[in-house]
Amino acid sequence: MAEREELDDYLGSFLDLNISPARVIQKEGALGEIEECLMSVGDNFVLICEKKIFEKNLHYLKSLNCVKENKIIFTESACCCYKETDRIYAAIEKSGGCDAIIAAGGGTVMDMAKIAAYNSRKPLITVPTSAATCAAFTSLAVVYSSEGVFSHYDYLNKNPDICVIEPAMIMNAGSRLLAAGFADSAAKYVEGVWSYSGKARDYYSELGLMVAYNLTNEILSIGARAIQDLNNDTMSREVFEAISYNIIASGLSSGIAGMKIYPNIAHSVSNGVTALFNEGSYLDIFHGESISLGLSVGALLMPDEGDKIKAIVAALKSFGLPVSLSAMLGLSNSSKGLEPRDAARVIAKKAMAENESIHDISFITEDILYKALIETDNVRI
Repeated sequence: MAEREELDDYLGSFLDLNISPARVIQKEGALGEIEECLMSVGDNFVLICEKKIFEKNLHYLKSLNCVKENKIIFTESACCCYKETDRIYAAIEKSGGCDAIIAAGGGTVMDMAKIAAYNSRKPLITVPTSAATCAAFTSLAVVYSSEGVFSHYDYLNKNPDICVIEPAMIMNAGSRLLAAGFADSAAKYVEGVWSYSGKARDYYSELGLMVAYNLTNEILSIGARAIQDLNNDTMSREVFEAISYNIIASGLSSGIAGMKIYPNIAHSVSNGVTALFNEGSYLDIFHGESISLGLSVGALLMPDEGDKIKAIVAALKSFGLPVSLSAMLGLSNSSKGLEPRDAARVIAKKAMAENESIHDISFITEDILYKALIETDNVRI
């Protein structure tokens, strides 16, 4: 009977994968070929972009000749919230609709566009302007309150249709965002190990973990050189590969693994960090930077995997990422005067909210998490 129940549980978990966009292009001059990519999609496009990003990257985005000026919708919120995605959807309808949506920007714009495309039932073409996350590749959208506090994940039913990556444009975003992407990518492996522990083993979860493991090793191998070259404004093989790792390989590892591999400690800590700040200042700290802190916390809480994770955390520190609570708080002007213990309490409370996936690791309580956050200031890495 137990064997039958185990088989039923195993069969019931298979399979619902959103693996990747139908087409992914990363090459020098990729945006110059975008119109060819869009021929099969239509000829009436809306562009969603942050105005500041649009102006900064106009040299590259002017290749989007297929978008008429009255079809450009600039975002008005610093975070992906339903108030903003509803406004964007209404703006699309007001413009007369479209055949497809093009999104150019960072993770926030990508998530807004994914929800808008889902609501509009239109294809989505993503053009990332940074390599800080894999948002341009995946079906997941992260939703916040209007004040910039994490709310929940929207697991949409498809990935973007086309992802066009112009490496030279992404270099404009700077090395801090690239390094933040390294932490987010490394978390795919570390949190994957934590979430997979104790679950029925299957080929696709193992495959996703293998991709994440190899991805993490590549980041540890080339990360320092990629950051150095980017700071020197040099497009090297390491920079090119780092961009692809943070967007493509990171997204692929999640997409192919399925639902047994998912965010937990590091992402819950990152979500907790959003409770410290309001809409105007929470972007002082990038997602990957708070993920880096979360991985440091996890290294303290998960001793069985401690040595592996500590080596990863040490590498992240060498990339200039924060691995202690005080170091992370030091990145934000709005945290001046905020005591680390008070900050840790706010983070821990939000990270342990009912809908957080950290609860999959049953021994972690708000007090245990609070103490681990404080302890990151005392550990030598």
